[in-house]
Amino acid sequence: MPGTRWLTFDCYGTIADWNACMLDALQPVAGVHAEPLLAAYHRAESILEARPFFRPYREVLTDGLGLAARRVGVPLAEGKAGVFVEAWPSMPISPTWRRRSARSPLLAGDSRSSPIVMTTCSRRLRRSFRC
Repeated sequence: MPGTRWLTFDCYGTIADWNACMLDALQPVAGVHAEPLLAAYHRAESILEARPFFRPYREVLTDGLGLAARRVGVPLAEGKAGVFVEAWPSMPISPTWRRRSARSPLLAGDSRSSPIVMTTCSRRLRRSFRC
């Protein structure tokens, strides 16, 4: 399509400010241990995603936080390993993304992105995406 401008993206960290969202979700659960727990989570996520079988991202989020908590010795109350999944609807939109997307008429997202995340971001930005 000559002359058409597309903005392509994956939504994790591009549209949604995941680190801010995750840290906010961890504060009430882990208190002063929230930042080290988030760093440990990112390492745990890499471990889980390197496995040869597919797992829904909500499982990676939950199991990854559980693994991270065990690795850094931060106890999580029963049922609190799912705080990242619960935080999805409230994730902040990146200010950089807002500026860039406003200049592009057509948006195309990574088809591996979670439908929940894509729907949430689409509603927040009042824009539709093609995957």
